[in-house]
Amino acid sequence: MASAVLSAEEFGCPVCLETLRDPATLPCGHTYCLPCIQKHWDKGEAKQVFSCPQCRQTFTPRPVLARSTLLVEAMEKLRVRGGHEDTPRSISSAPPSMPVCSPNGSMDARPCEGGIYPQLPVSSWVCPEHQRPLELFCRDDQESVCAACRDVGHKGHQVVTPEAERTERQRQLVEMQANTQRRIQERERELQLLSIAARAHKVSLQALQRDAGEVFAELLRGVELTGSQVQELLGAHEAAEGSRAEGQIHRLEQEQAQLRRMDEELRRLAQMQDPVCFLKNFLALDAPLLDGGGRMVGSNTEVAMFEGVRAVLEELKDQHQGLCKAYLARIFRIVNDSSAQAQMPMTSDTEVEPRQGGGGAEQRAESASQRPVVNEAAVNVLQNPEPKTRDELLKFRFEPTLDPNTAYRHLRLSEENRKATLRAETQTYPEHPDRFLFWRQRPKTFSSI
Repeated sequence: MASAVLSAEEFGCPVCLETLRDPATLPCGHTYCLPCIQKHWDKGEAKQVFSCPQCRQTFTPRPVLARSTLLVEAMEKLRVRGGHEDTPRSISSAPPSMPVCSPNGSMDARPCEGGIYPQLPVSSWVCPEHQRPLELFCRDDQESVCAACRDVGHKGHQVVTPEAERTERQRQLVEMQANTQRRIQERERELQLLSIAARAHKVSLQALQRDAGEVFAELLRGVELTGSQVQELLGAHEAAEGSRAEGQIHRLEQEQAQLRRMDEELRRLAQMQDPVCFLKNFLALDAPLLDGGGRMVGSNTEVAMFEGVRAVLEELKDQHQGLCKAYLARIFRIVNDSSAQAQMPMTSDTEVEPRQGGGGAEQRAESASQRPVVNEAAVNVLQNPEPKTRDELLKFRFEPTLDPNTAYRHLRLSEENRKATLRAETQTYPEHPDRFLFWRQRPKTFSSI
């Protein structure tokens, strides 16, 4: 059984660590499974590097390998002989593991149960050039070397023992572990604080929405109250003017009746022939007291009052619209500035992840460029009356041209940059400092028709 195991180890593939399958021999003399060496060389096809995994000898061009018939027959005999054993055990049945290093520094090729790394051949711990143990480490080239390599290829380099390098690397490892644990704790605290801040922010926003609704409701009540007071004032004025007009009508009717009686007396007096009687009746005649008739309804004073009230109402409407637009623009700026600051990437002294884009100034410029700007035309549309006819609609006709230098990376532009479609895949746009990074927007230019 011992001889069978020895033969199995001799016919093992150094790449897959199993019994050779379709064995092929390289020009250097080492033998591998044909699929294993082909796959190994396929990885270096782009660099045109074809070397032996054991002795590192390179071959140019790539050798054409074939299955070794002699080795195939030998492996077949080995399997037949191993099949008569009571407890056959092939190389591939051993659990893969790393070679065990004994305290005295020697290599123990016995497999470790439960290992997670494949077992490496013992030849990997021997210098392929000088066939001497790799008992030194070159810090300049960051590789293990033997004593002969130190005196030849690594002469003048900083060469130390693996134990000394392990001590230094162990110290760095402890620092990295401590740093990683610290960052984990920091992220846990940040997550807790962020969760609390998110809940507080949501509560604050809801309270702000309620306050805004109450403010605008109060403004509406104030406007309605002002409107009702104006209506009441105009109604009282209408009632007063109506009463005054009725009084004028009654007085004018009385004056008209007096004047008619006076006219009758004057006609009767004019028909008297006796001069003495005429003079007596004329001197006894009383002329009616007539006033100026008062202010007539619909006079210039009333017309001026109508025009004055209408002018004040138009001025109130214009000022109200301007005030609403001004405060709406201020609210937009405050909210957009807060959103832009919240979208700026968080940086810390321990961050090592690369960030997209340029430097800090460019990043701030990009963040500023991505803010949704208040469109004055859009605000004016809210205030201006809606067009009804085709001619009125044609006054607002325009053809927007979308800017490809600022389009969001998931927006696809088409139809000569006049159509934007939101896509799941990232579009291949060139880098530009004005490009939107967070908002699915893109500025547009307008061409008048």
